[in-house]
Amino acid sequence: MNRMKMALGQNYPNPFNPATTIQYSVRERQWVTLTIFNHLGQYVNTLVQSYRNAGTYRTKWDGKKQNGMPAANGVYFCRLQSEKSTLIRKMTLLR
Repeated sequence: MNRMKMALGQNYPNPFNPATTIQYSVRERQWVTLTIFNHLGQYVNTLVQSYRNAGTYRTKWDGKKQNGMPAANGVYFCRLQSEKSTLIRKMTLLR
């Protein structure tokens, strides 16, 4: 993480079905949002939206959209965002 205020690891497993784990770290207390988008950049779901103390965290995505319906097969992007940084990782959902 060096000078970065946060880090976003690659999800595992990847590709995944039915769920995947996303690990991220923050070096200082800050507001973070972890959001899923499809390959077209359309919003799919928000997994985290809160303050986090310094540390490493894991969250699962169950492959569902915000409305609870299953997301389609395909490429998705996980975006970790704070006031000062944005990090993105590509994920693949195979049903």
